[in-house]
Order: sequence, then structure tokens, then C-alpha cells
Amino acid sequence: MMPTTPGARIRALRKERGFTQVTFAAAVSVTQPAVSQWEQDNYLPAGPLRLVVAESLGTSVDYLFGEQVAS
Repeated sequence: MMPTTPGARIRALRKERGFTQVTFAAAVSVTQPAVSQWEQDNYLPAGPLRLVVAESLGTSVDYLFGEQVAS
């Protein structure tokens, strides 16, 4: 089953790519608590950071933060 929320997609792709929350946070220049908050859907990255996060996870901004689910 594909993840259905942005936070779940971030978490799944982060794990697939072998990142811990700490290493992923460093890769996108945020703190580990920020990554944790994203993954819990408490808040999400905004503006240009969305592109950085998507590129770091090898996906598109539309897939990661949009309503669509990959088929």
C-alpha cells in the first residue's frame, strides 16, 4: 500500500534511500525535529525547501506534497 499523506511519503522515501532522520535533516539543512514534525504531518516544508526535500528523495514536489498517489 502506498503512503497517502505527505509525511508518510517523506518517511517511506527517506527510509528507502537509507537516510536516518538525522542524516536527512543534514542533507536538506534543517533540524532532526523538523523532519520528525514533517513525518507526523504536524507541518510541512514550505517554499523552496519543498523542492530541496523532493530532489533529495528522488521524487517530484507534486508527488511528495500533492494529493496524488503514485500508481
